[in-house]
Amino acid sequence: MEYKLTAEENAVFSIIDAEFETLVARFYDSNVIFNVDKIKKSYEVAKYFHRDTRRKSGELYLYHPLAVLQKLYDDGFVDPNILAAAMLHDTVEDTAYTLDDVERDFGNEVREYVHAVTKIEASIDPLSGDTKKSAQQQTDEHMLELGQKYPFALYIKLADRWHNLHTCGKMSMDSIRKNVAHTKSVLIPLARKIGCNVIADQLRDACLLAKHPEEYANILKQLNENLKNSRKGIEKTLSSLRNALQPTAEVDTQFMFPYPCDVKADIRLKIGNANLTRSDLFSVYQYQPYVIAFCKLTEVTEKTLRGQFVKICKQLINDGIITVIDENDKPEIKSTTVSYIDVFDSYYNKIRIVLLAKQEFWKYRNPLAQHENIPHSTAAFLPSDKRITVHSKDGHPIEIEKGATILDFAFLLNSEIGAHFESAEVNGNTVEIDYVLQPEDTILIHKSEEKTARIEWFKILETKTAINRLIAILK
Repeated sequence: MEYKLTAEENAVFSIIDAEFETLVARFYDSNVIFNVDKIKKSYEVAKYFHRDTRRKSGELYLYHPLAVLQKLYDDGFVDPNILAAAMLHDTVEDTAYTLDDVERDFGNEVREYVHAVTKIEASIDPLSGDTKKSAQQQTDEHMLELGQKYPFALYIKLADRWHNLHTCGKMSMDSIRKNVAHTKSVLIPLARKIGCNVIADQLRDACLLAKHPEEYANILKQLNENLKNSRKGIEKTLSSLRNALQPTAEVDTQFMFPYPCDVKADIRLKIGNANLTRSDLFSVYQYQPYVIAFCKLTEVTEKTLRGQFVKICKQLINDGIITVIDENDKPEIKSTTVSYIDVFDSYYNKIRIVLLAKQEFWKYRNPLAQHENIPHSTAAFLPSDKRITVHSKDGHPIEIEKGATILDFAFLLNSEIGAHFESAEVNGNTVEIDYVLQPEDTILIHKSEEKTARIEWFKILETKTAINRLIAILK
């Protein structure tokens, strides 16, 4: 069955269509999704059935399921059934599209995923005596029951709530409080139960953003200022760390900040029970953020992981690159697969070095997804004020980390363009290779087969995707 909009209706979706096409280009670039057409069809169905719907913020409703789809892909899901279900997750609940329609158009597996995240309230008889509270309880029980059979569906629900909490500014405070309470009491424990600790932390952080946006913004501002003052020193230390670990490990520094919710908790712990307003917090305790460096071991088995970790840390200490914060000068071993140590570098920046066996790295990040060979975008894991939108030469919007360079952008397009970068134009003007991108820049990249990647480019690159692709090319 085809779902077609009129020309007038389609015109409304031109911008969001461009965003979806950018995501589709990433699907093809990854070369791991075997049925992109199914995802494309799910987008057309969602667009058709949500065509007359807008969110409370006033934006087209289609932005929401597309954001959930992108969240799952960025978190490592590549099964087209899961991604299609993410795009369709609200259609049965909010439109005339039924579960039978889902099964007819996409198959039973997609139906079950969508069924698992569809609220019970959508089918409750108002004359039955069921209250909203009991309906919510039934929804949670229903989701847990199906989630045991289809745990991927639970992740769709987690990503759905994550995006809702990030975009709830127009909701009433009562609704926000209810969403936050439900997230903390049900969804976060559920996420931890299935081993998805990263999105559990992201949900906890999103609760602070939703409930106290001004406080959240204040913390981020402070973190940005601290990072700005210490960035050069951090980069030098991480470069030394990267050199010390190669080829034993790859260093992934995509998490430059702790979560603001952790900052708040740490500040309150430091100042005790003093009766202070939120605006006073930073005046009494100058919080210094950790930089978290994930080191993925490439040539060590799990059996020798901890011994190798201690050996590397001792060498870094002897070289004067780091000083262990722990007074016993011993790395703290958290488990058989995850080890970390908190250190000061020579610039007195705090760095948490986390070491994992490479095969455990993405399992630690998200045990439900298969992450290998996927070009991830760091921007997806950052708060909205840490991302900017720029445009390719044909006008397509592309999201990238704030502070990224023109060379980062070339690698984000694909490894081939990055490896043979020759020059670039921004808004019609030629720029240097280390030009820092600004919001709404329009970019044209020139490449030449005579140009090849150089190790010196590590000093220019700022994003995880670009650094990982340069590492792969140089290898």
